[in-house]
Amino acid sequence: MNPESVEKGIRGIKNYLATKGLLSIENFPLSHTQNHPIILTAKKQLQYYYSMTGGMIKFYVKLGETIDKNQKLYEILTFNKTGEFPQVKEVFAESDGLIFDITRNHSVNQWDYILGVMPC
Repeated sequence: MNPESVEKGIRGIKNYLATKGLLSIENFPLSHTQNHPIILTAKKQLQYYYSMTGGMIKFYVKLGETIDKNQKLYEILTFNKTGEFPQVKEVFAESDGLIFDITRNHSVNQWDYILGVMPC
């Protein structure tokens, strides 16, 4: 384990619990950390992307990356049962945001979870 990562994780948990009013901790909640301001986002503001069809995904974004509206997020190479050539379907961002979650699997079925975007 990386001691610096553990320290940051514990500080984040303490800050979250103090912000929610679940614990009273001296010097918490923090208004910002040393490197980053803390921005709380309501869960209903998060945007999730699901696969419109089954296939193979090629990502154009990475975890933690900020994105702009209409930026290409990923492509899905779809196969069919009719004997036609595979098709590539592109998916673009619906709004500006930050990629906070992304699937590890590049092979998806229809309606599988792909990624999550948090507004910035």
